[in-house]
Amino acid sequence: MQNAGPPGPTLGTPDLKGTVFAQPIVSRAKPEMLKSHFIPTMEKLKKRAGKVVAEEEHLRMEGKSEVDSENGTIRDEFAVLCRDLYALYPLLIRYVDNNRARWLTCPDPDAEELFRMVGEVFIFWSKSHNFKREEQNFVVMNEINNMSFLTADSKSKMTKHFCAGGFFSFQHLY
Repeated sequence: MQNAGPPGPTLGTPDLKGTVFAQPIVSRAKPEMLKSHFIPTMEKLKKRAGKVVAEEEHLRMEGKSEVDSENGTIRDEFAVLCRDLYALYPLLIRYVDNNRARWLTCPDPDAEELFRMVGEVFIFWSKSHNFKREEQNFVVMNEINNMSFLTADSKSKMTKHFCAGGFFSFQHLY
């Protein structure tokens, strides 16, 4: 039996050999993935972001200082949330680019739901100093060029690192 090629990468696979790019993976994505993969993943990330922002607000209302271990735990939770969002968004941006024309001509309530959830996560981000700080730390630590999310530059370090298994770790979401 002849091998049809190397198996595709899976989320949570830390030991992928070689570099795999997001563009070929997402270009083959079916429209049904919106409902089966992107919406459930985004819903979990949105709920987690809301929970951590609410915890942060609760601590602020209690007047706890920034050196408390609880605040450190919240920053750790924001760091994991940033990692997961930065793993999803490059794939999501490419998927939306591939389906945008169809959604503009024939509106899809699932696509609108996805956009609403992404917007809510950005609102949580804008309200939280710790969320913004951890996102900046993540970007600097991983040498991420956020503009590369919006361009088709598959040679950038960010694209290679994310898609080579570096940040695909959504297993704790399921």
